[in-house]
Amino acid sequence: MILAKVDDHQKMILRAGEWCFTSTRKCASNTLYETLPGQKMGMHKRAETRLAPLHFTVVRSPYTRAASLWGSTCLRGHDNYGAVAEIINHGGSPKDFRDFCKYILGGDHISSRSPWLFCNQSDWHKGQIIDEFVKLEELPDALTPIIGERLDLPILNSSKKKPIYTEETCELIREWAEDDFTKYYD
Repeated sequence: MILAKVDDHQKMILRAGEWCFTSTRKCASNTLYETLPGQKMGMHKRAETRLAPLHFTVVRSPYTRAASLWGSTCLRGHDNYGAVAEIINHGGSPKDFRDFCKYILGGDHISSRSPWLFCNQSDWHKGQIIDEFVKLEELPDALTPIIGERLDLPILNSSKKKPIYTEETCELIREWAEDDFTKYYD
């Protein structure tokens, strides 16, 4: 597994004296940033010091997170993160989920561009204070005991094209996110 260096910034929401939400890339960050009550802190340093009694984040199945990364980097008609160029440089197609998994998430490729976006969740969380990991698949119910109210969460940034999971793409995702499966989904 490649330990990618992550950038220092992420979205945070603070409800002073109660909790601090710190985002995990491609895990309902925009939805929660728009919906959670509290002080929106925009792009700030990662939570390396305690800001509230409880710090929490949302994690996501590595399979659907990989699909979300593919949709947001390869299917939106721009190449802000270099994924499209990287796949094409290897002779692949960015519209092919297999090529995305092979050339972006697999092997040493992840370290060459935007590692903060393409790193697995476990690497993203290293060095941060996080007391509770809420599974995206359990929203909004899992948030209610944390924030003290039930929220109606809109679905933002949903991908229109669904990937085709094959034995090969599943294996590439399992290798990329091995620590995520162990820590959050085993």
